[in-house]
Amino acid sequence: MPTATAEFIVIGAGIAGASVAWRLAPAGHVVLLEAEHRPGYHSTGRSAAMFDRAYGNATIRALTAASYEFFVNPAALGLDASLLSPRGVLYVARPDQRAQLERHYESIRTLAPDARLHDGDFARGKAPILREGLFDRCIWDPTCADIDVARLHDALLAHVRRQGAEFARHAQVDRIERTGTGWRVHAADRTYEAPVVVNAAGAWADEVAQLAGLSPLGLQPRRRSIAVVQLPESMDPRGWPLTIDLAETWYFKGEAGRLLVSPADAVDTAPCDASVDDEVLAAGIARFEAATTVEVRRVTSSWAGLRSVFRDIQTAPAVSALVAATALGRPAADSALLEQTSASRLL
Repeated sequence: MPTATAEFIVIGAGIAGASVAWRLAPAGHVVLLEAEHRPGYHSTGRSAAMFDRAYGNATIRALTAASYEFFVNPAALGLDASLLSPRGVLYVARPDQRAQLERHYESIRTLAPDARLHDGDFARGKAPILREGLFDRCIWDPTCADIDVARLHDALLAHVRRQGAEFARHAQVDRIERTGTGWRVHAADRTYEAPVVVNAAGAWADEVAQLAGLSPLGLQPRRRSIAVVQLPESMDPRGWPLTIDLAETWYFKGEAGRLLVSPADAVDTAPCDASVDDEVLAAGIARFEAATTVEVRRVTSSWAGLRSVFRDIQTAPAVSALVAATALGRPAADSALLEQTSASRLL
């Protein structure tokens, strides 16, 4: 089969790869390679997907803030409604965690100016299943929101196709070679050449880098598990916020008639199709039960996904803009942000 040529090859069609491919497609032919049968199979499609300005370190927070306008006005994707739905986040703390809570509050005040410190009664008003008397302080940030990941991801991939990009599934990269003018990438039974290759392979990013003869960055995939818990019919959790204990040993998020509960695990693992560790999940559910008035009688479903230390969905608009600017040799719209994130290392 003859070699296909392009201006850009993007490896990985999760939220990161789809975002970068969408930004690059107007500048030249893009080949988007996805190893799985479904894009976003390992991380994008298994994430709780929250927009939280206070999450992560300074770099993640800056990228999140830079992504906000895109999420609330995604007209560039042909969407006429915001990708964010109000949820709010509630960090709850026991009396012995008060000093830690206040330090966390001080660290997020600039980025989340609407966040406020409240007492335990306020926390129980927002999340009524919290056990009375256990938590005496909380941080409430009403600006935290759900991200409509499916709508975002589908719109990105649809635009990529409409702009003439080639999108190949079941296309696991097994060899990358340097050529005189760029790179030759072998995936499945085909060969592709382009002057620029963007590595957006998620948990497999270091492995892909090594195929190209590059040094790995040390990305560490970590497993995160979630269970769906059925609630009594008298409870309607749709208005409850994302509720997290300050030590991040559990969190819950309400949906219609059910609750998503996670042990907030972050277990180092090799890149894989992650599966739930029953013991870890059971221990997390036990911590959740100790913190709430809910007795979990039945887990209706559970799953696990991979997180490579960083959270990419809520930062994808800003990260993809920086990567695309670097790939095209153009100045970034926010040069300070580019310096802070070292986007050139992502290529």
